Amino acid sequence: MNFFDGSTAPEPPGRARSQSEQGFLVATGPGEIITTVVGPAGRAVDGPADPARPDPGRDDWERITHDGWRDLGLIRARLARGADPVALLESWSGETPLHLAARHGSPEVVVEFLRRVEDVDIPAADGRTPLWDAVCHGAREAVELLLAAGADAWSPRMGRRSPGRLALTTALAPLFEGLPNAVVLTAEERAAQEDADRRAAVFHDVHTEGASFAFVAGLDEETAIRRLGAGPVLTTAPDPDAEPGPCGAGPDGFDPYEDELGGFVGVTGVPGGCVLVQPPGYRVSTEAVLDALSPGTTAYGLYFNPKGGTFGRFSCDGHCEPHEEIGLIRGDASDLHWLYRFWQWDRAGLWDAGELAYASHRGGVRLTDQHAVAGPPRRWAEIPEGSPLLA
Repeated sequence: MNFFDGSTAPEPPGRARSQSEQGFLVATGPGEIITTVVGPAGRAVDGPADPARPDPGRDDWERITHDGWRDLGLIRARLARGADPVALLESWSGETPLHLAARHGSPEVVVEFLRRVEDVDIPAADGRTPLWDAVCHGAREAVELLLAAGADAWSPRMGRRSPGRLALTTALAPLFEGLPNAVVLTAEERAAQEDADRRAAVFHDVHTEGASFAFVAGLDEETAIRRLGAGPVLTTAPDPDAEPGPCGAGPDGFDPYEDELGGFVGVTGVPGGCVLVQPPGYRVSTEAVLDALSPGTTAYGLYFNPKGGTFGRFSCDGHCEPHEEIGLIRGDASDLHWLYRFWQWDRAGLWDAGELAYASHRGGVRLTDQHAVAGPPRRWAEIPEGSPLLA
């Protein structure tokens, strides 16, 4: 993530993201043997000796990986064979080659497409322009080239947002602030974004894969445990590597960060409420658990599915709203989805921090440190076997 002051967090381990980001096809099996391809101006282009290298002899944009969009020779060879520079690519979620070059390509590839495309703001199927994609991926050189080519920074494209409006909350802001017709952020918008960024920074580099979390306003640990009908309660969570017992490393124990937890949940009180967690498990994000916790208050649970996607539920006064997938942007995304930067791909070190900050915001809890989600929890409690909360 680019913070509002332009600084960035360290690069995190990679994590699978959306279909549009992963939509490329990777060639498998024996490579095609290509000896010579005639490129621009009659120059010969060597074919791929490496079967993993995309084939320059094709006349379309298939089987190009992210790195392939940085290969000027490959792009020129495909164009020379007749590949359409303005095609809407179904395998890339209805985007054009210029969109892909804007977010993944080298400056030279971006220029190659710009000189062949009449409309620099050619829209993808969902309305995104190449400038929008370049901003979302923090591709500064592509942004500069697109702006120099006349790209429209200020017309709304998705969710009433423009690429310039997004850029003003990132380190790219200086490229946009002096443009004609610039739309400045209001003091209220700036303050809201800064506050959201502070909330997200608390969760920097928290491990989330396969875990579920619930943020509940106004409940202390005892009340949360009682509402779950849980027991026995360990008033201090043991170190699973050192202590025996129902949550320790003894013969009857388990490692709560490795084993299936069943009905065990971690509970930690925080200012203004409490946080529940299952390090490997989905239980605390379920409708039944959230509705049991939320009478008279609010709760938000989310599950980081290791098979892909992050799913959340909001419950108020014992009633859940339909679940939502979070961390991705669609045209009908709520204002909070934009505020917590679900649109931004260069969130270094904060891939899942925005989702956790969003969930805590909706649950009505503000954390000042990450202990309640990074663990160990203050207490382990067990929802009894046969409870409807485990159905």
